Amino acid sequence: MRKLFIEKAIIIDAHISDVWKVLTDPQLNKQWIQEWWPELETLEADWRPGGHVVWKLKDGQTGADGKVTIADPYTMLSFSFRINEPNTSKQEIITYKLEERDNHTYLLVTVGDYGDTPEHELCYPGAVESWDLSLPKIKALSEK
Repeated sequence: MRKLFIEKAIIIDAHISDVWKVLTDPQLNKQWIQEWWPELETLEADWRPGGHVVWKLKDGQTGADGKVTIADPYTMLSFSFRINEPNTSKQEIITYKLEERDNHTYLLVTVGDYGDTPEHELCYPGAVESWDLSLPKIKALSEK
């Protein structure tokens, strides 16, 4: 199978700590995720290596879960993301890399690998669209 990753970047006119907060604070995180996942109700996260991340839906069900692999505050955060659907084993690794550049924050998001199975590859276009919606909202929330 071929490797298939999303890689998107945005420059945000905010301090790196403000961007980090938008990525990790459950209330702020929910606001940008709901741009493409309106059923999301809450995020429960322990943003330390080995910590669990759980996305709960409005009906009380767990919509997705994951585990933190890298947590370097204001620099990098990486975690697994697995949608809870019967008969599926689709899982991605989501990585945020932050860098301060000329009084702005450069955010690079990498997600994948979608190329591990033909079924998972079908999810790629929707995931690209999700990040196309998420990044402008992350920027807007960070710049408030």
